[in-house]
Amino acid sequence: MARSCFGTWCSPCLRTETPLAGEGLISAATNPPGADPRRVPYRITDKGREALARWLAAPVRTLTFTTADPLSHRLAILGDLDAVRAGEFLNELHTELWEQGKTLERERAIASQREKHGVPALPTRMFLLCRRAKHLATDIEMVDEMRAHLAAGGKRSAVKAPSAVSESVPQRRAKQRPGAR
Repeated sequence: MARSCFGTWCSPCLRTETPLAGEGLISAATNPPGADPRRVPYRITDKGREALARWLAAPVRTLTFTTADPLSHRLAILGDLDAVRAGEFLNELHTELWEQGKTLERERAIASQREKHGVPALPTRMFLLCRRAKHLATDIEMVDEMRAHLAAGGKRSAVKAPSAVSESVPQRRAKQRPGAR
């Protein structure tokens, strides 16, 4: 039976398959009674489990190495803008980050309430929400520092630049040969 999908008609069998399903990594499962019929549950296949195991076995360094994101690119050229335009951008960015933080806090509160009421969730959901909150807080702090720098006329002595490596990040120790002192 066809039903409306955001103003267009489609049949569940005409929905676009996800790339994961197309590669045989997941397959559609039966919706439990009373579940939202618009949501399609999926089950991981044996081939999917093998792919997941390979993905998880990849060296951690491939996950922690990041390239500059579009925001970093904009911030990198911020000094080339006039002070008014740069200030407007930083104010808009601060507002957006703050609003994302508030939305995230609501998500964390909802997840916490669900856990208290015994609704199963991903075991790491709260950790991931907390991680995102820390990233947002760090970005907001950086924007505040940039706005203070801009307000001081862009003078290098006005705002102390943050250190390249945080003091809270553990430093690697030099490897010692066995028996060396």
